[in-house]
Amino acid sequence: MKIGFLRIPYPEYADEFCRLAGYGEKLRHLYLLEGIEADPELAVFCGYQPTQKWLKDRKGRILSTSNIYHYRKIIAALSGTIAIQKEIDNSNIVQ
Repeated sequence: MKIGFLRIPYPEYADEFCRLAGYGEKLRHLYLLEGIEADPELAVFCGYQPTQKWLKDRKGRILSTSNIYHYRKIIAALSGTIAIQKEIDNSNIVQ
């Protein structure tokens, strides 16, 4: 876990913690997103691309409507996570 995993910063002050908790709340609601704002194919988490892996695991199969809906939810969650990571990085809460 020392290499390749996301680092979770621990804020020094309570107000910083509350601001980070707000980002956590945004992350919790990601599955409600309908649009896709970022390119999730570029997202690499812990050394692999989750959307590509999901599709490769289903290669040769016809995707049902529920499969496609689930895939859209994955893309929305990844897109939102990328956006929130950028917000946290730009917030200067924890360095």
